[in-house]
Amino acid sequence: AVTACRWAQHRHARGAAPPVSRLVLWGGSVPHDLDLAADGEFLRQARLTMVVGREDPYATPDAVAALRRLLDAHRVAYEALVFDGGHRMDAPTLVEVASRG
Repeated sequence: AVTACRWAQHRHARGAAPPVSRLVLWGGSVPHDLDLAADGEFLRQARLTMVVGREDPYATPDAVAALRRLLDAHRVAYEALVFDGGHRMDAPTLVEVASRG
């Protein structure tokens, strides 16, 4: 998730075409050192989806709540999907994410 954010931010900063139109953060967050006030436009322009497992030891309820507060504070729209499981890919959830285009 962190690497995907950095890649999308880098493309946006360079004015790369086409811009990143969709970003899925699966079991992760935005980089802790990313200044969303200064560099968050790439997230506001992309369709952002956050996916976490209910038993993911890295995506604790506190960590997810903090990420939501951060994104909300910087007017970053997102959708959130939660699946039964831990820190792993989940085939049915992946199909659901893909079907949403």
